[in-house]
Order: sequence, then C-alpha cells, then structure tokens
Amino acid sequence: MTIYDVAKNKKRMAVFNVLLEEACRQWCDLLEDAPERKDGERFAEFFFEVFEAKEDEYMEEILSLD
Repeated sequence: MTIYDVAKNKKRMAVFNVLLEEACRQWCDLLEDAPERKDGERFAEFFFEVFEAKEDEYMEEILSLD
C-alpha cells in the first residue's frame, strides 16, 4: 500500500482521515506515560501501524452505511 493507493479511493481516504485522528488521540493520550513521544518522531510509523490494523474494520463500517 502506498499513500497514492489510498488517495485514489474516496472510501479509503475517509478511513485514512478517521484513523489519522484516532492515531493522534492515542499518541497524545500516552504523552504522560511516554514523554519520548513529545517530539513527534516516529508518529508516521505509529500511524501506519494503526491504519493497517484497523483499516478493514473501519471500511466495513463505511460500507454498511451505503
């Protein structure tokens, strides 16, 4: 998967946006317990781990709304 694959598909892009927000919340919620996250380094890697883990689940939800 590349970002281009996601951007070409409106439903995948919707999932991407929702999961980007979710990853940001998860990242920030743990700042007190993981102060090394304050500089934001490795957030992209963390985000793509969340995206790969949850994309199918969120896509099912979007498809069920159609």
